[in-house]
Amino acid sequence: MIIPVQITFRHLAHSLSMTEAIQAEAEKLNQFFERITSCRVLVEGADVHQRPAHKIHVRIELGVPGKELVVNYQGELHGGELGSEASETGEQGYTVVHEAFKAMRRQLQDYATRLRAEVKLHVGK
Repeated sequence: MIIPVQITFRHLAHSLSMTEAIQAEAEKLNQFFERITSCRVLVEGADVHQRPAHKIHVRIELGVPGKELVVNYQGELHGGELGSEASETGEQGYTVVHEAFKAMRRQLQDYATRLRAEVKLHVGK
């Protein structure tokens, strides 16, 4: 990737291991398309005033030539905070991030296929 990944945690404690996992997932995207220009990731827990507080939201914005691909993925945490590194909750947080990147990978593959004109586009009459 040309541009480093920008990672933001909102309503969650910053986690070094989560940051490393996001970096690793972002690097994998480069296998599917080498001309990625930017990658921004937001990992957001529920606000203190929002219920239920066990939701986690991951937003990935991926810049590619002529377009920005966006994935919004929401998952559930059961029983605690994301910041606890070795807990089951931490593992669930990694699963939500992994699933969000899986959705981005599918979008990126579709984009790359269209860019290579391997998909026949139907022209209106």
